[in-house]
Amino acid sequence: MSRPWPRVTVITIFLDAAPFLQQAIASVLRRTFDEVERLLVDDGSSDGSTDVAKAAAAAHPDRIRYLAHPGHRNLGMSRSRNLGLRSARGDLVAYLDADDIWEPDAVEHQVKLLDGTQEAAMVIGATLRWES
Repeated sequence: MSRPWPRVTVITIFLDAAPFLQQAIASVLRRTFDEVERLLVDDGSSDGSTDVAKAAAAAHPDRIRYLAHPGHRNLGMSRSRNLGLRSARGDLVAYLDADDIWEPDAVEHQVKLLDGTQEAAMVIGATLRWES
């Protein structure tokens, strides 16, 4: 059975997340599961986050798309997530906050769990907290 590409859309919304955003982007780029598109949704950032996101999208146009509200307005988390969801092309959707990172096999592991269990509608993984 042929599956649509991308299999998974990863949505990251951000507002003034410059200190963290590059690490979050890199964590999805180094994954072991290749059927992923990445949507970076700008909620009106003014701290350089926009430049980080646009540079990532320009460097990986086949994998990363930059989205923003009209007029680069701040419309809040829910409207930003919904903008990402409306733009998603994946069969599955995952959310990764701008100040979080994933282990390289996180998406692969979660897709395998969903594929192996018809009763499951969603998967959540363990969290490791650290202070830097």
